[in-house]
Amino acid sequence: GVILTVPNEQHLPVAEAVAAARVLVELFPTQVSIFNALMAELGYDTSNASTDTSTPEGIGNVSAEALMTVRRNDGSNQLGTDPNGTAGVPYSDISGYTPFNPVGDSIDISRWTPERVPIDSTPGTEIRQQSFLTPHWGNVTPFGLTSGSQFRPVAPEPFLLVDGTVNVSTGTITLADNSVVAISPSIVGSIINPAFIEQAETVVSTSATLTDEQKLIAEFWEDGGGTSFPPGTWMTFGQFVSARDNHSLDQDAQLFFMLANAEFDASIATWEAKAFYDYTRPVRAIRELGTLGLIGEFNASLGGFAIEAWAGPGLGTQTILATDFLTYQTPGGDPSPPFAEYVSGHSTFSAAGATILELFSGSDTFGGSVSFNTGESRFEPGVTPQSPLTLAWDRFSVAADEGGISRIYGGIHFEDGDFNGRSLGQDVAASAFSQALFYINGGVAQNVSVGTRNADSLVGTENQDQLYGRSGRDRLLGGDNSDMLYGGDGNDILRGDRGSEESGRDSLWGGNGGDRLFGGNGADTLMGDAGRDRLRGERGNDALFGGDDNDRLFGNQGDDQLRGEQGDDQLRGGSGNDRLVGGPGDDRLWGDGGDDLLQGSSGNDTLDGGTGNDILVGGRDEDIFVVANVPGFDVIRGFVSDVDQIQLQGSLSFADLTLSQNQRGDTLIAVEGTVLARVNGVTLLESDFV
Repeated sequence: GVILTVPNEQHLPVAEAVAAARVLVELFPTQVSIFNALMAELGYDTSNASTDTSTPEGIGNVSAEALMTVRRNDGSNQLGTDPNGTAGVPYSDISGYTPFNPVGDSIDISRWTPERVPIDSTPGTEIRQQSFLTPHWGNVTPFGLTSGSQFRPVAPEPFLLVDGTVNVSTGTITLADNSVVAISPSIVGSIINPAFIEQAETVVSTSATLTDEQKLIAEFWEDGGGTSFPPGTWMTFGQFVSARDNHSLDQDAQLFFMLANAEFDASIATWEAKAFYDYTRPVRAIRELGTLGLIGEFNASLGGFAIEAWAGPGLGTQTILATDFLTYQTPGGDPSPPFAEYVSGHSTFSAAGATILELFSGSDTFGGSVSFNTGESRFEPGVTPQSPLTLAWDRFSVAADEGGISRIYGGIHFEDGDFNGRSLGQDVAASAFSQALFYINGGVAQNVSVGTRNADSLVGTENQDQLYGRSGRDRLLGGDNSDMLYGGDGNDILRGDRGSEESGRDSLWGGNGGDRLFGGNGADTLMGDAGRDRLRGERGNDALFGGDDNDRLFGNQGDDQLRGEQGDDQLRGGSGNDRLVGGPGDDRLWGDGGDDLLQGSSGNDTLDGGTGNDILVGGRDEDIFVVANVPGFDVIRGFVSDVDQIQLQGSLSFADLTLSQNQRGDTLIAVEGTVLARVNGVTLLESDFV
């Protein structure tokens, strides 16, 4: 209900800093001295608690309080005041969750088991015992989702193919008819689900063949970036993008608003699935499968079922008991995170972060990397890697996929937890992106459709739409209003409207790849971006920009502006009075009908005005100006004798021409008394014609 005065450019940083500081102080009260020191360094008064919204400090304070008022009552138990939680303990559980399995001992192999830390501690000697971290988090009020369960993934692999109750401690299964069967390999495929065992075997085989690169991938994403795990890593990647793309303060505010809320919703959706399915971790499943004789081979010398797997820091791959399986994680720390496996938070967080960065920047292109010196491993110091190694991510999606698979390298997740987490993260990010646009656009509802990494077909409505194809060969069709279409990476087809008589002002961005862009009936803006693109303005006064590479631009009807930009481009104005600018590269420009302006820029260009009274302007290199016996009169500027050339078109030859000079020193080119063109400031010679 508070009306805020929009701060001017000078005061905007003050309002943002004050708002950020107020929120951080409440969320991280033990770090107040750090925030105060930073504010003092920036020259801001941390004691200014004004709520006068005509001042930047007042706007910051009021904005922060409005946000925190919502979040204090969002179901997270931020202040530790919920009567269902532990009194005075912020974020303590309010769901009443109790683990089905006791510490370090599975009854139901498919359910999560809290572990001792370290995992092989004798009971009573452990440093601590795990408890499920914030199991209520899936019920927190999300930002862009309707609920934490909106995109709940399909169930993970069950241990049983039939109804029944498992008791690992007794090695039995009680079936629905109350009969009891012993757990053994003989019932795999009929009662026991072989896929449950196979997913565990995949984790084991991965552990046995870990390369130095895979180990460092597991380490970096475990928290090697020195951030708060994946959300912090992706916020750091956002800082990289900000610097790479030269962001303004406004752009940064929008990007990190989107990115932070996408990560927030990813946490809610992930934890909802974790609490709902309460699924086992690989380390416990593999150990219990070894106890039951369902994984590995019996080894008499070891006295149990053995597997080939990583045996510990510096020990490499050895034959060990399945009951001794270890995760590739910080030695002596948690064998797995203190919450259920399904789905992978790393996968969901990473996919969400990558999707937002791709959508905001318009491309999946990243360019980040991290390097390790010999022996710089945190888990195997002095041993791994054996030589310097760099993890490089040319695309956001590559980094996201690596973040997900890192947990399989570490033995933390099964493949389904990774893959389905990646899908969940993309869905969550699309919702957060749409909701963020709602706020960025002043609370005006946005019709937003977001594609996937695959080939998508997105269709707009009669309202103003925003369509984002992302990666893949996408087809985007706007509606009957003023739409914005973003192809993203891949060879896409974008159409501004459905071909009706409506004339919305559409904006089309092809993105990376060889795209085909079609405007519509209104005054449209088409931008090819990177790749060999084809742009067609259709009707209306359109603006076409080729972007990088060799593009083909056709204005068609209307008074259009065409810019080839980088590459060897072909520009054709069509009917109407058009302006064509080649840009760097060897370009070909055709004005066609109408009174057109053609500018060659750098490169060896060919300029053909077509019919009408056209102006042709050469660039700094060797250009060709076309003269034809067609209706209209052309003016040629920037012609350099012995460098540029006049190309006679059709049946014209130099013998047909009459050349004369006017008082300003211009050459007039005429045929049978009709002046076809004037070349400014130059006396033409026969050698200037081809």
